[in-house]
Amino acid sequence: MNRQRFVKNILKMENEWLAADLVQLARKDPVTAEVEITEILNNLCTPRGLHARVRRAEEKVGLIIKIDRMECDNE
Repeated sequence: MNRQRFVKNILKMENEWLAADLVQLARKDPVTAEVEITEILNNLCTPRGLHARVRRAEEKVGLIIKIDRMECDNE
């Protein structure tokens, strides 16, 4: 799997987790959920927010690759 595809998959999983958390919150407290959803969208859907998410996902991929290489060296 190439690096970009791995980053994309990490972002997709994070989106799914975020959506699941917001659905649970909306069931418990719709008003709070609306405020949180608005805040999340205001933060994540800006160019700066999107770049930050991609950068964090790329860092995760880098760590995964580093750990995999370390494990291969130990074998």
